[in-house]
Amino acid sequence: MAENNLTAPETAQLLLKKLQSLADANELATAQEYEKIKAQWDALPHDDTEKLLFSALGDPLAARFAADAEKEKQRSAEADALTAKLAALCDANDMEKLHAGKLEIEKAITALGHLPREAAKRYQEVYRRASEMLSMHFATLDYARWESYTLKLDICKELEKLNALSGADLPGAAKKLQELRAKWKTLGSVPKEKLDESNQKYLELTRSLQHKIDEYFSGRRQAQKESASVKEQLCAEAEALQNSTDWRASAERIKAMQSQWKTLPHCGNAEGELFKRFHTAADAFFKARSAFYSELESKYAAAVKEREALIAEAQNLQDVRAAKALREKYKTGQHAGREEIRLQKLFDAAMSHFFDQRHEEFAKRDAESEALLTELKTLAADPIANQRRAAEIAGEFRKIANRRTFDAERKAKLEFDAALAKAQRERAAKAHEESAAAHDLWLKLYLDFCAGNPVEAPAIPELPKIAPMAKNIAAAIQGDGAARQKVDRALQSARNEAEKLLAELESAAGCGEEKPLDLAAELQAAIIGNSGFGNARDEKKDYARVIATYEAILWLEPAAKAELQPRFEQVKLLLVK
Repeated sequence: MAENNLTAPETAQLLLKKLQSLADANELATAQEYEKIKAQWDALPHDDTEKLLFSALGDPLAARFAADAEKEKQRSAEADALTAKLAALCDANDMEKLHAGKLEIEKAITALGHLPREAAKRYQEVYRRASEMLSMHFATLDYARWESYTLKLDICKELEKLNALSGADLPGAAKKLQELRAKWKTLGSVPKEKLDESNQKYLELTRSLQHKIDEYFSGRRQAQKESASVKEQLCAEAEALQNSTDWRASAERIKAMQSQWKTLPHCGNAEGELFKRFHTAADAFFKARSAFYSELESKYAAAVKEREALIAEAQNLQDVRAAKALREKYKTGQHAGREEIRLQKLFDAAMSHFFDQRHEEFAKRDAESEALLTELKTLAADPIANQRRAAEIAGEFRKIANRRTFDAERKAKLEFDAALAKAQRERAAKAHEESAAAHDLWLKLYLDFCAGNPVEAPAIPELPKIAPMAKNIAAAIQGDGAARQKVDRALQSARNEAEKLLAELESAAGCGEEKPLDLAAELQAAIIGNSGFGNARDEKKDYARVIATYEAILWLEPAAKAELQPRFEQVKLLLVK
């Protein structure tokens, strides 16, 4: 029978059975089910027996449901308090406190058991917010650790570079090491899996570098000690020579010691005192030497007057015996210093004039001169091998002083000099040709190497102008970075020299000027300003010197030569007429 078709007593009995089933269900019963049954019960008429029976079954359930509701209200209040506490931690934005507090709150929430829906909803919203904040925080910390790891790797790379340094670069490396150590301390932690790796690498590199630095400074202190010992010896020797009157030998020795001093390393704290000792002794010697030569100049002045008087006597000679006595007197007289050569020429000229009047002497001198002329012409066949003898003949010509054969002597010497110059040019041309060929070969070899082409260095040529550069090129091809830097600097230096000389030539030629060029005025200005053209007495010669210097530049790259050559040819046409 359908429930809606039951009579009131039947419905009441049915409700009592449902209530009995609800009471029997105990903890599984819900307040909603009880309220539904009670609402239906209250809508029906009942007798006292039915009321007592309903109360007996329903009142315990109602009491339990009321108690459960109170407990749920209390749990909701406690959950809301924990939710508010978690929200306050989120608002404080202190991630460490939030992380610890969240764990405690999670335990407290779990201990509360089942939460009312609304309280659970409010808690979950704040919980998600806290979780997101912590997730972002830990992600940021993780990123910071990896960033710190990257920065520490960069420090290790710098330490590796510093470990590759040596010699005079190590003092700078020591300062840099201190900076890197300080920087390392400022960096945060790294990912746990990278901690041992980064710390081990850092410690190995810093210990290795510190060891090299300690060895360097230890060696430098030893070098300073040894330098101080040598400089002490130089001071003692200089002090022993400061009162010497052997001017030439002592001056040469002191100058040699000065040069040696410059090659010795700095000797630390003792440097100032030793330097003062050494230079005080050297200055004392050179001051005494200067005073000596000042006095000597006064003696030379007196000797000049004496020799001028003898020259006047020679110009008025009448007697051969007197001439010989006068020559001996001149020979044994006081040396006239810088004026000696000029005065000697004057005296010799006066004596020659006297003896030229003697025909027998002329004949003798003519014979000697002719023999020497013949020999000098013969020597011109191999002028390089006979240079010394030719110089001796020139000296003999000066001694004979035969005016009658002077022109022939001059012509023969000019012919010999011309033959010598030609032979020297030929030999130089041959050497230049060999050097040029070797130069072109090695320059092309290096440019091919720089272009990435496979190359193989030949044997180093035994040519003074080529061998040093060839050695560097060969080393660069073998992978020597320092040698390659030397080659590149040499090529750049050649270009810089070429541009400098070309700029001098263009300045002298007035290239680029709008007004007509006054070449003489420009050259005079260049001379005054030390522009490199030298003495104005021979301007063309100076142009030729600068042009020849430009043309003799080695190791000018083809690209640089192609760029500069048109300018050079243009200015050359302007200067060389």
